[in-house]
Amino acid sequence: MSEVTLPSNLNEIGKCAFSGCASLGEITLPPNLNEVGRGAFSQCTSLSEITLLPSLNEISKYIFSGCMLKACP
Repeated sequence: MSEVTLPSNLNEIGKCAFSGCASLGEITLPPNLNEVGRGAFSQCTSLSEITLLPSLNEISKYIFSGCMLKACP
């Protein structure tokens, strides 16, 4: 799996939901998402692109732990 598009009505990604998905390269977050659980994308070593949305009310600890994402300038 290299790209994931989540359903538009999803409002929460649970704890460790994609943890260890080493082949996950891109993920498209749904517009109504308001919470991302602890470690949701931890150890997704190929994750290269994700856009965090203004609808997010809570981003838990370690969601990108062990990822190789590059920060925007």
